[in-house]
Amino acid sequence: MRRRLRGAVLAALLGTPALVAGPAAAGGAPGATPPASRAGARAGGPAVDSPVAGVAAGPAGGYWLVTAAGGVYPFGAASSQGSAAGVALASPVVGMAPTADGAGYWLVAADGGVFAYGYVRFAGSAGGAGVPAPVVAMAP
Repeated sequence: MRRRLRGAVLAALLGTPALVAGPAAAGGAPGATPPASRAGARAGGPAVDSPVAGVAAGPAGGYWLVTAAGGVYPFGAASSQGSAAGVALASPVVGMAPTADGAGYWLVAADGGVFAYGYVRFAGSAGGAGVPAPVVAMAP
């Protein structure tokens, strides 16, 4: 099934995501940019707890933002399965990978630490193992 892009989401390093282009943002004009006063209102969420480390698309059109502090912020059809917010992390979270059905996700930290949430299997972690270089991303 082919999906049409209906807008673009801008994830600020510190702040809320904002729908910045597309029909939903500009009242039906494809590719138009909304007024600044409407951009933040379209985000639908609170300010994040630290710099955004990654964005992952959900299978039903929603998405998650993950922050360096381990906070996970679901938007649209994406659901929260938990987060590492409030956990004393040895290294910042640098990426996120959802399952194909969106029922869970993994977070990865720069030191190789892996955190599993929702309906996913924890298969181990390299956190504390002294990875030779910082981890920079994750893929499912």
